[in-house]
Amino acid sequence: MASLPTVDEIEAAILEIIQRIHVRPGETLGQPFAVEWMKKKQFRPEDLKPGIDSLVAKNILAPLRGDYTLTESDAVKELGLIPTGDEILIQVQKIIRSLGLRPNEQLGQPFVAAWMKNRRFRPEDLKAVVAHLVKQGHLTAVGGDYALTEAGFKAL
Repeated sequence: MASLPTVDEIEAAILEIIQRIHVRPGETLGQPFAVEWMKKKQFRPEDLKPGIDSLVAKNILAPLRGDYTLTESDAVKELGLIPTGDEILIQVQKIIRSLGLRPNEQLGQPFVAAWMKNRRFRPEDLKAVVAHLVKQGHLTAVGGDYALTEAGFKAL
């Protein structure tokens, strides 16, 4: 007879799903989480509660209107569930390189399309990184878009 899963195993499975479906702080786990949980054949529906309760106690999840939401706690940040500024910056640099942008060329729609392909990153993640790159002189605002500067081209 198979042994019951431990709370640690259940927690690990919950966190793996949260990461895979890209839940962010303030968002509920919702239907996408439930669907993914049901795919995990090694767990029964009733196995979920002890793991959820443990993650609530650790301030990783919080109850919200009959569901659970990811908190903005340090524990969540330490788990790497939210991309860091450095990760976002690296992704921006990779996209700029992959598009072969030259100085004074606008990022434009190809950049946006490439950004949206990676579900780990969101449009709102770009705002602070773009502001940082503008401040550094690597990007410049051009009519509602941004263009790579000579300094930005050399920095990449």
